[in-house]
Amino acid sequence: MNHYHIYEVIGRGKYSTVYKGRKKKTIEYFAIKSVDKSQRHKVLQEVT
Repeated sequence: MNHYHIYEVIGRGKYSTVYKGRKKKTIEYFAIKSVDKSQRHKVLQEVT
């Protein structure tokens, strides 16, 4: 996360939060999803 500027929360889910972010060295904006560590195993099961 050190390579991004985080601006605001744009969404929340059961296991994660989504932020509006931008790469520090560019002008590109991204949606950055941060998963709660305590729920990581549930997310991995859901994805696979």
